[in-house]
Amino acid sequence: MRHIIYSTCTTRFGAFLAAAAAVFAIGASSATSASAAEGCPNEAARVQQGVTALLPECRGWELVTPVDKNDEEATVPDDTTALEVPYQAADQGPATTFAMTGAIPGSQSAGQFIDGISTGTPEPQSLWTDLSLAPETRFEPIGEPGPRPAGQWEYYSPNLTCGIEKTALPLASHAGEEKPDIAPGETASEEIERLYMWTPQAGAAPSESARGTYTLVTNEKPREDVSPYSGGGYIVDGASRNCEHIAFDAEDEGSELPVAPGSPDFAPRGAIYEWTAADGVHIASVLPDGKPATEVVASKGGNQNSNIGAMSEDGSRLFFTALSDEQEKPIPLNLPRSPLQIFMRVQGTKTVEISKTDTAVVDDGARFQAASSDGSRVFFTANYGLAASTSKGPATWCQFTPGSSESAGQGCDLYEYNGASAKLTDLSADTVDATGANVRGVLGISRDGTYVYFSATGQLVAGVGNTGAVNEANHEANVYAYHEGHLSYVATINETEAGGGTTANDNKEETIDAVEPGNDSGLSFLVARVTPNGKTLLLGTKDSNINKSFNNVDQVTGKTDPELYEYQYTESPGAPTLPCVSCSPVGHQPISSTRAYLQPFSPLGPFVQVRSGSIPRNVLEDGRVFFDSYSPLVPQEEGKTGRAITIHAYEWRPDTVGGCTLAAGCITLLDNGTGEFPSYFEGASEDGENVYFTTPQSLAPQDEDGGLRDVYDVRVDGGIYKAPEAERCSSEKDTCQGPGETFNESPIGSTGAGNQPPLTLVNPAPAPKTPTPVKITGHSSAKTTLTLVLSLPSAGSISVSGSGVVGAHHSEARPGVYKLTLSLTAKTKAALKAHRRVKVSVRVSFMSSSGVGSSTALTATLK
Repeated sequence: MRHIIYSTCTTRFGAFLAAAAAVFAIGASSATSASAAEGCPNEAARVQQGVTALLPECRGWELVTPVDKNDEEATVPDDTTALEVPYQAADQGPATTFAMTGAIPGSQSAGQFIDGISTGTPEPQSLWTDLSLAPETRFEPIGEPGPRPAGQWEYYSPNLTCGIEKTALPLASHAGEEKPDIAPGETASEEIERLYMWTPQAGAAPSESARGTYTLVTNEKPREDVSPYSGGGYIVDGASRNCEHIAFDAEDEGSELPVAPGSPDFAPRGAIYEWTAADGVHIASVLPDGKPATEVVASKGGNQNSNIGAMSEDGSRLFFTALSDEQEKPIPLNLPRSPLQIFMRVQGTKTVEISKTDTAVVDDGARFQAASSDGSRVFFTANYGLAASTSKGPATWCQFTPGSSESAGQGCDLYEYNGASAKLTDLSADTVDATGANVRGVLGISRDGTYVYFSATGQLVAGVGNTGAVNEANHEANVYAYHEGHLSYVATINETEAGGGTTANDNKEETIDAVEPGNDSGLSFLVARVTPNGKTLLLGTKDSNINKSFNNVDQVTGKTDPELYEYQYTESPGAPTLPCVSCSPVGHQPISSTRAYLQPFSPLGPFVQVRSGSIPRNVLEDGRVFFDSYSPLVPQEEGKTGRAITIHAYEWRPDTVGGCTLAAGCITLLDNGTGEFPSYFEGASEDGENVYFTTPQSLAPQDEDGGLRDVYDVRVDGGIYKAPEAERCSSEKDTCQGPGETFNESPIGSTGAGNQPPLTLVNPAPAPKTPTPVKITGHSSAKTTLTLVLSLPSAGSISVSGSGVVGAHHSEARPGVYKLTLSLTAKTKAALKAHRRVKVSVRVSFMSSSGVGSSTALTATLK
């Protein structure tokens, strides 16, 4: 009997060469980068990834999304157009949520988009663990044919320890339970949209067996059975840090819940509800007289499109906007509607009207802007004179309505309500301009509310910034920082960017630094960022006067492009110098997209809808900034033309931070800058140890899926080294290391008939075949379809997947050029209707009849 043993291993000599080469490579890299990295502990992984001269701070790439994704991929930022949270980085430690175009291994269902959570170990250089958050469909399938929404996540806690999902699928509290957790009187087949609160399995890392617990929030049957596919359902307005308090409202008529559990009467239209783990659902929009408010501004956040701090972190305070119960209050004749006021619901038992005047001046309506994390400080805009002030503002009302004859923000002051003293403070007193401050909007606040950034056309700091008359003439506004009674001038930006857009012809995307005052955008275009401690502001503007060291005139359009600038709080008088974060370090002018398949340039990539809890953490307390740019900003991208230019994700570090020694700051890529398709920044931990971006490039050796978009963590000390695959022993002269695999109980040796012939390789690897490429030679779109023109080199089968389109499979018997028409998803159709511009990503996989495969991808912007 012939006894055969073979092993996939290296020869001793080969192993020695490999080890020597690795030592030499590590040593050489350490020698060249020791001053910057000081001998990174992950140097082997950095050498393997080729990032020793690319990524600072000893960073390396770690693959976050699953290695096996069932040919699905991570979504690009503007694929999810609803008010959901596709990506959110944990504030502490390595963890992030993500959204995929379809089901991944471990998913319990499939749909247009599937959400998940990925968690890394506390120590870097290890594989990540992924948990699919796709709901079960074991009780009732989704009712309509084709890919349907399986559900969307409206909230995650800051450290991803709980979340809130909206879904029409009836869920069980625990995986495998026989009955769904639904409200009394409901059945699993009614397709009623519900909210569930999710918590992970206690003490378990995310895995297929750690689905966690789902608790029904909307535990009363709504007025009508509103199909989720017709736009009905709920919007989450806020939640406590542990999700044990949840505020939400009914988005459309018919979704209202009973006034009290089991009551035959239903809540008023637009009511705000609060769910608590102890008491279930009750109406929270209750006026000080104890009656439910009959008119509540509940759409998209419950507070006229801003829900920043709408519920305190401990859940004890909830803010909402509604008509006052003071029926005797005089109403000015020129108001387009009755004045709305801001109320604070405390512990679910008492309501306080916080925008109520402290003077003899009538409060003619207020607009909620933000509240501190504990709810002790609340900020709103309203007419002049509600608090003791030396402001010269006229006796007029604060206009909020876009498209009116007066500017949005005309006649507005910014007020702070202090919960401890129950007093109002006018933060925008104007002693210079006869027309008053004319506050345009709030750019952001610190976590504790002690720092506030806002814009106004008035000159609120004497001698610094434009006067009100100049700002009105030039359509500009001044930005200010307020801290504990002190007002500092920051910069002057365009009025529309500050929230002053008014007419129907104004592009609402111009409002990039304030909560949009319109009725349908809210936080969608909020580019300004404030660090938790409040000492750093990141703002975007096209205004060329903010820093004259840079020329921001676009090379293609000849118009000014928006750039990002960083402000560090100071009480020094005069105008500070703001470094340009997104400007070319070598002085090149910005360049916008000249290709239809890419979104127009914007400071943070495509504008996307965000919730207050999921606004990306673009700026850190040490001044580091993460952003996207279409303009090439580093040497790796210089000289590119045409399709080689695309959006990349960057890090900017100020002088002395992260090894930077340049007064103007240092810019580095988060990806490698060579990809043909965009990469997007998605989030970062508060300490910046973990920074996430999406890209279709394979940047880590573990990423072998052929260009599907993934989430990566650019992690400090990160990067997972992958040992080279062992070589097979091919000659008896080679001596293998390590144990072999035996296929017979007897050892190799003589059978008495002489020595055996030389060992031969069992199952040798087949010779590689020449790839047969498939090509996309053109595309066109209609209102509901996307047509691809495909060039097939041979007979074979086609499989199409992607974000924004319904997947398809097709076979052809001969080579040639073919047209394949894809249906757009319902979400893409709705986005086209609402926004007129949507980007879709498509991947075409081709398997020839000879068994050789290839793939190609396309990103197209549909109008």
